[in-house]
Amino acid sequence: MKFCDIGGIKFSKIVLGTCYFGTRISEKDCFEMMDYYASHGGNVIDTAFSYADWLPDGDQASERTIGKWLKSSGAKGMVISTKAGLTKRLDSGCAANISFEQLNTEIDKSLDALGISSLDAWLLHRDDENIPVDEMVDMCNEFAKEGKTKLLGVSNWRPERVAAANEWANKNGRIPFAVSQILWSAAQITKEDWGDPQLGVMDADARKYYSESKMPVMAFSALAKGFFSKGFESIDNLNGPAKERFLTPRNIERLETMRRICRENGVSPSAACLAYVTSNPIQGVALAGPTKPYQLVDAMSAPDFVMSPDDIAEFER
Repeated sequence: MKFCDIGGIKFSKIVLGTCYFGTRISEKDCFEMMDYYASHGGNVIDTAFSYADWLPDGDQASERTIGKWLKSSGAKGMVISTKAGLTKRLDSGCAANISFEQLNTEIDKSLDALGISSLDAWLLHRDDENIPVDEMVDMCNEFAKEGKTKLLGVSNWRPERVAAANEWANKNGRIPFAVSQILWSAAQITKEDWGDPQLGVMDADARKYYSESKMPVMAFSALAKGFFSKGFESIDNLNGPAKERFLTPRNIERLETMRRICRENGVSPSAACLAYVTSNPIQGVALAGPTKPYQLVDAMSAPDFVMSPDDIAEFER
């Protein structure tokens, strides 16, 4: 397993994503996946206060399931990352829900559900661009000062806002954001393809910012909803989000590149997808969000595989 340092904390480069833990994924399968992940060198579990409150009995289901596993397994040294400040609106998608009072309530409830006294990383799940960045930074700094989290980060923020927030923090003696979580994979996608105009994606502007700033990126949907694994033998095998969001002429070209890389290196498409992020010149950690234990086994089948710079560049042309 490859590792990197984010704000003084050791992160495995493969992160376990848990969006549907305790809802669409049974507790038994969740525990089996967390056991497997931890026993194979992974040490970062990513969740959110809102996972998966759009489903029946989904309020904090992911955090509660992780908390039960942490207590029953006695696992030590796991890095726990969660997010706050998101309201799910079924008629209009996702929106930020940010105020000091709301964030304070959510972080306290997250700590309680997880059964821990302090988070390793706590991220703002969305941005509210009506709030100045200095106010955002100050709100988040209060939670770090109180010891509720070690690291601060953001998710789905435009790079311009991240840069402005950290510039203000560094000039005014505040704790800056240490990590950014956005949609990033070997497949090309836009906010419009995904159907969420507030989503943060690794587009040209983001690539320029994260390359120059060296800010670490947590890549969610790094497996592109299974586009490469399902389509490896034939694009006729694609269905659901893998087909609806990712089946484009450019991604069909990228699928050919992925087939070549996998065959030349003897790795699975899922393992190669993660390596695209973990080997990238941008410091990235890749979130794997399996829904079945066998999918996690496949994704982690070659955790030390390093994709060549030339192969990475071929995806990014």
